[in-house]
Amino acid sequence: MGNYIRKIAYIHQYNEGGEGKSVGFVRLDIREGIWKLSAQMKGNYGNQGRICQVYGYVKKKEGVSAFLMDEINISGTLAEYKKILQKEGDKDFHGLEGLIFQSDGELYAAFWEEKTGYRRAELMTLMKGEKPLIPEIKAASEEEVIEKKEEKSKEVQIVEIPSAKKEERHFSPVWEKIKNRFPLIHPFEEEKNMEYVHITPKDLQILRKDYWILNNNSFLLHGYYNYKYLILGKKKEEEAYWLGIPGIYHEREQMMADLFGFENFQSASLGPREQGSFGYYVKRVKV
Repeated sequence: MGNYIRKIAYIHQYNEGGEGKSVGFVRLDIREGIWKLSAQMKGNYGNQGRICQVYGYVKKKEGVSAFLMDEINISGTLAEYKKILQKEGDKDFHGLEGLIFQSDGELYAAFWEEKTGYRRAELMTLMKGEKPLIPEIKAASEEEVIEKKEEKSKEVQIVEIPSAKKEERHFSPVWEKIKNRFPLIHPFEEEKNMEYVHITPKDLQILRKDYWILNNNSFLLHGYYNYKYLILGKKKEEEAYWLGIPGIYHEREQMMADLFGFENFQSASLGPREQGSFGYYVKRVKV
């Protein structure tokens, strides 16, 4: 059947300050050499419609570039774009790392690789075929290096609990250190035998190393961008941990959550989950 790759990224509006609100998503499916792109973008595009230019964002060893892929007509409140990609002359899609949309002065973009750091002016420059203005990385001062070392010394130590004692022990030194470092919260009306703390994406280093990749998870970053926090929970009587992303329950949103590994939704209020209810998309993790 061959290798199959799926990449999904959220489309964000871009202004002078950089990345803004999310307006949709782009999905790329690669199977047996065939590349299929599909995108959906919500907005108010008017009944008469308007032209939207679609640019491919390409990243290679020699640098990044953008080229015009299509001009489409969008109207109403939902813009859709679909394309099967093939190599056209010097337009090699194998370096494709995102899409840029431009329509009536509005600019939107989605990147497979998060945290590009682009602002509106930089994307406009890139689309004109000029060299993009990548933000410079400032060298850390001696004081900052010392401060980072002190912060690192305070980090939670990850302790492996012997399997033979897991059922016996009810006191977790790891969780006690986490609770001392992060604020305890009560995200659910009925929490039963769970405890939760409030964390951010940069705190994911407290998880086991193979979960650090979640720091680049588009769904997680999308939820954090909207609500500015994540939750980490633990069962009181066992070493079982859950990571939660705040959000509103919808079937389509749950489908997106599944694609990014967050297979369950737990409503914050009592009762069954319902369309439009607030809660958390959760997944089991280890520390």
